[in-house]
Amino acid sequence: MADIEERKNADNTVTYRVRWRQDGKRPAYTFNTAPHKLGDRAATIAERFRDLVTTNGDRLPSRDQLAAFGLAWILSAPTQPPAIPTQRPAPADTMTVTQMLGAYVDYLEAKTVNNPEPGTLRQYRSNLRVQIEPRPFGRLDQGTCQSEDVETWQHECLTTVSPKGRKVIGDNTIRTIRDGLLTPAFTWACSVRSGQLRTLPSPMIDAEAPRKQASDPHDILQSPEEVAIFLQAAWERDRNHACMLAVEAATGLRWEEITALPPHHVIPARNVVRVRQRNIRGQILQRTKNKGVRDVPVPPWMMRTIIMPRLSSRHDTVFRGPTGQKWAYSTDQHRWIDIRAGMAAAGLPLHLTSHCLRHTAATWLKSHDMHPQKIDLLLGHRDSRVSSRYNQLTARDYDQMRDIMTTLIPPSSWPGDVIE
Repeated sequence: MADIEERKNADNTVTYRVRWRQDGKRPAYTFNTAPHKLGDRAATIAERFRDLVTTNGDRLPSRDQLAAFGLAWILSAPTQPPAIPTQRPAPADTMTVTQMLGAYVDYLEAKTVNNPEPGTLRQYRSNLRVQIEPRPFGRLDQGTCQSEDVETWQHECLTTVSPKGRKVIGDNTIRTIRDGLLTPAFTWACSVRSGQLRTLPSPMIDAEAPRKQASDPHDILQSPEEVAIFLQAAWERDRNHACMLAVEAATGLRWEEITALPPHHVIPARNVVRVRQRNIRGQILQRTKNKGVRDVPVPPWMMRTIIMPRLSSRHDTVFRGPTGQKWAYSTDQHRWIDIRAGMAAAGLPLHLTSHCLRHTAATWLKSHDMHPQKIDLLLGHRDSRVSSRYNQLTARDYDQMRDIMTTLIPPSSWPGDVIE
């Protein structure tokens, strides 16, 4: 691991050396601030270089890696003191919250290790553009921004539509923006990695997160009779789509997992499908949401009737959209509108979605006394608390309660007439 050695010189100046062992050998490179005459910036530059060496596996960073942090001059022969790196953000007293957050996302994009997925970076930029930049919070000085300003922004998001937004966002979305963008960005701004853009503590430390609002539970299919109504409505709308939804309901797979299921991940002899990739905006990512691999059982009749006939195609996924391409989320949602209308016409007005089928599977597994940890494994949940939120009551549970309470309060205990 790289460390910093502080050296006091005869002229009362202080310089720093960054030293590390590469592959267990003596230091392959030692960065000394003395020849560069960095003055007061020596400690900051040394810490920035030390952190980059550490994240690079205790190896000398390449010129491109150093350039991403404005340190490419380190590999050049020392002549004149280097200018302030061109990629370094503007001084803290002239930088707004929007500019600071933009600089943080640029920093994430330039990282060479532990960098977020491109989709995550796009989401950060979207949140910045839609929910932060147009609001007064985005124009505040990031160096003096306080926790009260963060809480005011949260209240505005909960109650007013952003000039660039389409609707008021909820507490869950605000928490996602806080945890994914605001909190790490302000922490970064206080660190040497940003050149200490901010000298005050992060405002996120004392900014209270919005209280979680109680929400209605997801609608689920509570009985075999309701499942039959749902499948009939889906079949009348699109038979190919109905086949995919039936397997989705029976396995609890996420939409992005079942639409990315390749034929070679189907194991007919064991009646299981292997889940190890997902469909994100039409791109197949070779990892699941929890970055694990799991085998999920399928009812044998579904394997024979629905899945196996689709294995002979030359497509790279088992289930294909109406035009033979990968399923698009918007195409799936358009069919759900007609499915819900068909269910309502049959006397079952539920607001079902693809994720509601996952809740249905989790609830039925729990209702039949399957061990909670095994349910987590089947659904691909890393946190057992997620499965507990999926748990609801089914028609079987209601019947069980009626039977128990009828035993407690039988008709014979009623002093009046009982209508049979």
